[in-house]
Amino acid sequence: MNAPNSVAVDGSDNIFIADSGNNLVKEFLAAEGYTSAHLIGSGFSDPNGIALDASGNVFVADTTNNAVKEVTAASGYTTVIPIGSGFAQPYGVAVDTSGNVFVADYGNLAVKEILAAGNYSNVVSLGGGFSFSGPQGGPTGVAVDSAGNVFVADYGDYFVEEILAAGNYTTVRSLSGDFKDPRNVVLDSHGNIFVADIYGTSVKEMLADGGYTTILTLYGGFKNPAGIALDHQGDVIVVDSGNSTVSRIMTQGANFGNVPVGETSPTNLAISFYLPSTITIASPSVLTLGTGSLDFKDAGTGDICTNGTYPPGTYNAGSTCTVNVSFTPESSGSRVGAIELTDSSGNLVATSYLYGTGTGPRITFGPATNITLASGAIAPSSVAADGSGNIFYADASAGTVTELLASEGYANPHAVGSGFNAPSSIAIDGEGNTFVADTGNNAVKEVFATGGYTTIASIGSGFTAPLGVAVSGGGNVFVVDSSNNPIKEIPFLGGYVSTYSLGASYTNPSGIAVDATGNVFVADAGTLKEIARTGDYTNTDPLATGFDPSSKIALDSNNNIFIADSTNNVVKEVLATGGYTSVNTIGSGFNALAGLFVDGSGNVLVADKGAHAIKRLDTVTPPTLSFSSTAYGSTSTDSPKTVTVTNAGNQPLTFPSPLSGSNPTISDQFSIDSASTCPVSSSTSSPATLAAGTSCKELLSFTPTQVGAISGKLTLVDDSLNAAAPNYANQIILLNGTGSMAPPTISFSVADQIYGASPFAVTATSNSTGAFTYSVVSGPAMISGNTVTLTGTGSVTLKASQAATSQYSAGSATTTFQVSAGTPVISFSVANQVYGTPPFTVTATSNSPGAFTYSVVSGPATISGNTVTLAGAGSVTLQASQAATAQYSAGSATTTFLVATATPAISFSVANQVFGAPPFTVAPTSNSPGAFTYSVVSGPAIIAGNTVTLSGTGSVTLSASQAATANFSAATTTATFLVTEGFTVTATPPSATVVPAGSVDFILTVAPGKGSTFPHPVQLTATGLPNDATATFSPTQVPAGAGTTQVKMTIQTTIQVAREQHPRNSPLSPITFGYLLIPGFFFKRSRQAMRKLPHLLLIATLSLTALLLTTGCGSGLQSRNQDFTITITATDTVSGDSAKTTVNLHVQ
Repeated sequence: MNAPNSVAVDGSDNIFIADSGNNLVKEFLAAEGYTSAHLIGSGFSDPNGIALDASGNVFVADTTNNAVKEVTAASGYTTVIPIGSGFAQPYGVAVDTSGNVFVADYGNLAVKEILAAGNYSNVVSLGGGFSFSGPQGGPTGVAVDSAGNVFVADYGDYFVEEILAAGNYTTVRSLSGDFKDPRNVVLDSHGNIFVADIYGTSVKEMLADGGYTTILTLYGGFKNPAGIALDHQGDVIVVDSGNSTVSRIMTQGANFGNVPVGETSPTNLAISFYLPSTITIASPSVLTLGTGSLDFKDAGTGDICTNGTYPPGTYNAGSTCTVNVSFTPESSGSRVGAIELTDSSGNLVATSYLYGTGTGPRITFGPATNITLASGAIAPSSVAADGSGNIFYADASAGTVTELLASEGYANPHAVGSGFNAPSSIAIDGEGNTFVADTGNNAVKEVFATGGYTTIASIGSGFTAPLGVAVSGGGNVFVVDSSNNPIKEIPFLGGYVSTYSLGASYTNPSGIAVDATGNVFVADAGTLKEIARTGDYTNTDPLATGFDPSSKIALDSNNNIFIADSTNNVVKEVLATGGYTSVNTIGSGFNALAGLFVDGSGNVLVADKGAHAIKRLDTVTPPTLSFSSTAYGSTSTDSPKTVTVTNAGNQPLTFPSPLSGSNPTISDQFSIDSASTCPVSSSTSSPATLAAGTSCKELLSFTPTQVGAISGKLTLVDDSLNAAAPNYANQIILLNGTGSMAPPTISFSVADQIYGASPFAVTATSNSTGAFTYSVVSGPAMISGNTVTLTGTGSVTLKASQAATSQYSAGSATTTFQVSAGTPVISFSVANQVYGTPPFTVTATSNSPGAFTYSVVSGPATISGNTVTLAGAGSVTLQASQAATAQYSAGSATTTFLVATATPAISFSVANQVFGAPPFTVAPTSNSPGAFTYSVVSGPAIIAGNTVTLSGTGSVTLSASQAATANFSAATTTATFLVTEGFTVTATPPSATVVPAGSVDFILTVAPGKGSTFPHPVQLTATGLPNDATATFSPTQVPAGAGTTQVKMTIQTTIQVAREQHPRNSPLSPITFGYLLIPGFFFKRSRQAMRKLPHLLLIATLSLTALLLTTGCGSGLQSRNQDFTITITATDTVSGDSAKTTVNLHVQ
């Protein structure tokens, strides 16, 4: 460039420069690192002013051409359009929000407006026609605020003037004359004016607070600062016409940008200080959160100052001194620091804030390990830490702020400032200074690290009970104020004088945090909100909801938000990646959480007010997991334990592939659950990654396979903080557990039984090898070994007891089963019967002793008791019902038998007949009621019905056929009889008399019937004879073929016949018998019988005499007459035919 005189910056921080000496307008793109120039339009001559509208159109004060021109963005900055007219050497331009263009018309000593309405054809002069004075007086720079007020750099008159929009730009105010030829002006969103004081070689700020009476020199080391602009961060961009350079005054601190963790920034930042007065300074201090030699370091290559020396030394007024700073981030995310210049007495002369971003993955673990760092008589309301790990806390109850040194083990309190009243919040800047929300004093205060935290200064103003404080990487302080505009900023630029309200739409903010670049995060009534620095903090965007309404918050280096949830006493992390939608609980068990802070490593410090303690949630050190004592072979009851692995960095976390096996690895007896979500790499896979700002879960379980203390580990190999091969980071999660003797898992069951079952074996199973013994706990059973014998019905409980082994303790299990009553096994059968069988008994048998009763289910039978009476033929079903007993249920069985029809028992006989006898009937008898029919089988007879008519002599056989009935079968029987001619027998005399021992003869005449001879021999017999009498026949029989024959029958009696048949009736009378007993009676009755023997003999004699008198004399027997009827029978010895006659025998 050649003598550039003006600069403008768009919303993307692209820089547009009026390169006056080259008659060009150029654009330098931020995306290209401002290394290449792109021409904007053409045809310019000594362009001195440049401005942009909201659409990116470029307006140029083309000085030598006495014109103002627009270069349109839509044409790619190729179309140049002159706007307005009548200008003479225009030097400066500005554009308001409506597109109206304001011009510093130096040659006409006027300020003019080119109205957008009318397509920039109307030009209006502002300021009521005032004229600029001074030898070279005239407007060279112009700016316009949001209200339309116009601010003018009055070059040569040393003033900055304001033309008020109110009154139609007729009122002009001179704001200050403390300049040496102000060349250009620019405004920030708060109305502060930044001035390029070209011959004052400096850039200055006029503070709106106080009516622009406070003027600060931002930097005085330029040669001819001619042009000035603000980027979106609020940094001041300056073009130095004398040096033909473009510089940035970092009002928000010096930003190194992105540098990989562990690497040093490729170029050092040269931080120049302007020394307005002669001063002796000490060596500069380059600090990270108040601690030297960490992320930010003095490179030791600062330039030679204007007096020719390098610090330390004495510097003349107006000198500049440059400190070269390197940045080697120790962790991922934002890193903040500062450069301090102090005088030889240690007094702070100047500060420049530093910040940058370390890029790389950073692993953290949850749940965090909760470590108490300090406790006792404290009630911390807020906590913070510097780069050395020293802890600062505010105690609202005590009204103090205290530092605890890490080097002292946080044991000794050191006062930080004094005079506080209920301080509720603190923050630490990159220099190590402590900022305090002094709630009770309605103030915000800074306690300077320089001097050992003894110097206190109030900053800003207008607070009402401030509740929270935070500080950005550029040193700007942000406050939660309980006044009507609760979120406020106290900018470092200007020396913490001004106080600005930020954003809008708050309900009840309780917590505040700010990132290194100045983006502000607020906890407002349970909603997390962001007030972005872009847009000058005018927009408030909600991020996430549903949190504790009184939450305090903190940010880590990658803008993840940590919340102190005082209602639930937990600490939560809300991940930035994904738009603050993922929430992890990283710590719990607190008591009235009051505040928290995230240190540079990612650990969280907690003000546990209710527990009177400062605690650290260590998320960086891998946790140690201790599992509950667990039985051998079992998985612990607290398995799986969850470890949340988070990539809290800003680059992917890589898990490299191992040479063998997998990554991660875990020790034996511990395992990674399949539900784990963390990536796994293996020797056969590509490296696994975990995206920045995301989490995964390792679910770990403990299953001991031995007894005793067991230690192991889970090892994750990764590239956290940019670790690289062969020195990858090893994250080791220690795992501890104890394997105890396991109670055996015994399975023991017995199916329900039925009484009467045979003895059976039982077997328990187990994961232990211990021997089993069995016993009966209760119930009707006994057991021998493992064989159970049932002794009754009911509930039986058995126990299986297992002996201990080296891995398993002794154990037992019981099982209960029911023994139900047995079903009796009844045997009941009856053989088939034949009708007519006499009543018979039936008997069922069973294994039950229950009594039987019997019944007829069906069929022709009756039963009484167990005696069956058949009532007919057919099928008979009997039931034997057995009564229940204690061991057997009632039961029954049936049996069916057949009753066959009976063969009738027919009795059929016919007496021999004599031919010529009249017809006669036959009548067989039978146990069957079946009807009879008759027939002649053979012989001389005919039969009609049952009447037989003889037709001759001979043997006749008749057949009697009985019809079948329901109970009897049909049957036939025969009867055979002889039909003879017949014969007669007569006796003469018909009677006779005989004496005992005498004989008498009778003549018997035996005559054949119709024939003349006997066909067969005839035998004669006599019956009815007296005792011992005999009858003899002569001849002894009638021979066959004989005719009528006379036979003599002689009856011989004996002498005894009459006596034997008729004894005399002379019984021994009772009286006589009584006499015979008298002697014995007396003998028995008297013991003196022997002495009275004569008397007894006398009595016996008398008794015998009485007996004789009673019975009489003689033999005792007598004879008398008697008649006998004697029957003589003549019998055919073949046919059995016979004839009879009788005779009378008188025994005299």
